[in-house]
Amino acid sequence: MYEFYTKYPGTGKALLLKSLDSMDDVKVIDRDKQIFEINGKHWEFLESQHVMTEFAGHGYTIKILVKELTAEKS
Repeated sequence: MYEFYTKYPGTGKALLLKSLDSMDDVKVIDRDKQIFEINGKHWEFLESQHVMTEFAGHGYTIKILVKELTAEKS
C-alpha cells in the first residue's frame, strides 16, 4: 500500500492526501524531478519510509511525504 502525505505549514502535522494499492494509479508529471499529480494538484516528492504493518496480508506500507508545488508569483 502507498500513502501520500503532506505537512501543514508551521505545525508539522501530517495530512493524508491519498491511499493507493499501486503506484500505477499515480499520474507522473516529471519522473526526473519526482513530481506527481494527486487530487488534481502537483506535488513534489520529499521522502519516503517503509512502515511494517499486518494490513491485508502486506508486510509494509510505503509512506510518501510530498510538498505541493505552487505557481511562481511574478
